[in-house]
Amino acid sequence: MAHAIRLLQREHARMSELLDLTDAILEEMQSAGTGDYGLLGGISAYLSGFPEQDHHPKEDLIYRRLRKLDNEPDDGPG
Repeated sequence: MAHAIRLLQREHARMSELLDLTDAILEEMQSAGTGDYGLLGGISAYLSGFPEQDHHPKEDLIYRRLRKLDNEPDDGPG
């Protein structure tokens, strides 16, 4: 379980880095009128798919397992 939680933490950190990079690209576009549109499109595509398709299901599974360990009713996500 600890390995799975570390994996989620790394994924959160990577997504945060991508959001920071997106902010930097957008600031460059506003200030200089240029920016890496290809990179921005790639980040957007990744963040539009990865969390829902891969990351959130892992979180939901871990949540259900932890709730089961606590002997609590599963009234949370998915």
